[in-house]
Amino acid sequence: CYLDILDEVTLEVSRLGAYPTIRLNSPRYRRRFMETVPEEFLRKPPPQMVKWISDIDRHINLLADSPEFDPTHISRRRKKYHREAQKKITGKIQQRNITTVCIPTPELAEFCGFALETIEYRLISSLDIDYAALRKRCRSLAERLRAKKKTITLVSGNGLELTCRLNSRQVWIEDGRHELPAGMIFFAPLETSVDGSVFVEKMNINGRFVRNLTIEFVKGRMKRSEAEDNHKLFLEKVRESYGDSDAFAGIGIGLNNGLDSYIGCDLLDFIADGVVHIGMGSNLIYGGNNFSDLFMRIPVGDPKVKINGDVVVS
Repeated sequence: CYLDILDEVTLEVSRLGAYPTIRLNSPRYRRRFMETVPEEFLRKPPPQMVKWISDIDRHINLLADSPEFDPTHISRRRKKYHREAQKKITGKIQQRNITTVCIPTPELAEFCGFALETIEYRLISSLDIDYAALRKRCRSLAERLRAKKKTITLVSGNGLELTCRLNSRQVWIEDGRHELPAGMIFFAPLETSVDGSVFVEKMNINGRFVRNLTIEFVKGRMKRSEAEDNHKLFLEKVRESYGDSDAFAGIGIGLNNGLDSYIGCDLLDFIADGVVHIGMGSNLIYGGNNFSDLFMRIPVGDPKVKINGDVVVS
């Protein structure tokens, strides 16, 4: 079925007058590549890929498998070699226009931890929306956030507050021009301006839920945390990553009215209307200063977003 979908997308691109080049990388191939290729070759980026990516105008990624491919039976050393070899390629891709389109497949459903029927239903619901109205909402909220010298307050749980300032940082809009499904804005505030605490009712880590998690940040760094269930799982996720893995990366606000709740399906939940999340780890691509191999989205429980005291999201 992957080839059928790939055919249709490629034909549509051709009908619009572009010249597509297909790169097929199946879930099964990815696993076997990581398992069987000698380490000396895992460490080497394919030079022709670096040249090829420089020549393209847009990279369309049909996401049929886990976006965080991390098989537990493969050694950390092999994963590290492969990740380092891919940096030149992923760095080049991030400099181009990227469009990611999610495809409901058994592999993607398995990654999300839900039945395929659930993923299909939520994916279709998230796509069947008024995109003109979505873009208007995204632009309107982004303009309010962009105003300089405003204090942004994130209220969560039973009145916990986290404050930050955007200053001259950008607000990134995902309104369907680059991501499908779409419907979110995200911004990386000035790291040293981030102070306070957030409450997380539940977050999904590899199919297990961390529940009733509280995280306190001081000048953009996690000072402490506590949780009712699986706190160790959260801490391991942060500590096993390098660089600024304990740093506050940003705030995302979901605006897709085809979805209205967080159920633990991280691939789609963060665009749901009214769902607010924070990011931890790297935020370089969003205009921040944090560098890490971790970028973790964390849903905020019972959120409100205020700008200079005025509620803009609830």
